Order: sequence, then structure tokens, then C-alpha cells
Amino acid sequence: ALNPDDAKALAALGWYRAALGEHGAGIELALRAETLGREPAEVAYYNAQTFALAGRADDARRRVTRALDAGASPT
Repeated sequence: ALNPDDAKALAALGWYRAALGEHGAGIELALRAETLGREPAEVAYYNAQTFALAGRADDARRRVTRALDAGASPT
């Protein structure tokens, strides 16, 4: 609520919602976070988890690749 353009917070909230079984809401938040174009490694990492929880393995793998390409540590 404080900063609706915080990409990392939106991605984290999307992951949380997906973990609660709210897959549609989680994916919507993940996609919104991606459109902001900020903190790409962190956002992609959270979004990979969100898509994995939603059963969308191919989308999750693409986000893992994005996270690594953006500088996330592989460990």
C-alpha cells in the first residue's frame, strides 16, 4: 500500500498468494511486477517460485533463466 510500484514487494506478494493456493492472484501480481522492470533478478526469482506453485513449470524455468541472466546467484 505504501509503494504500489515496488516490483520486489509485488513479486513477493505474488509468491505468498500462490503459496496460499491463490494461483491466479499470484500470477497476476508476478506479471505486474515484471512490467515494472525493476530488480529483475529478485523479481524473476520470486516469480519462478510463483509459477512453479501454480503448476506452470515452463514459465517457472524461464524465470529462473531470467534471474540468472540478471545476476542472481545460482546457489
